[in-house]
Amino acid sequence: MDYHKKVMKEVEMSKSLKDYIRHLLTEIPRLVDKNENISQSILDPLMPWSKNLPADCYSKRRK
Repeated sequence: MDYHKKVMKEVEMSKSLKDYIRHLLTEIPRLVDKNENISQSILDPLMPWSKNLPADCYSKRRK
């Protein structure tokens, strides 16, 4: 793989990671209960392997 392709791959992955972290920071506050607890089952749809994430949270090669 030449240098340009490697750099572009890294840029794409960092953009996907940024979108995923933004999604987490938006959704997690909505999911906590009045005692500021959150259960594992509620977090499952937010895991990186979940099929419920918005498309921009995945790199193009995983879509």
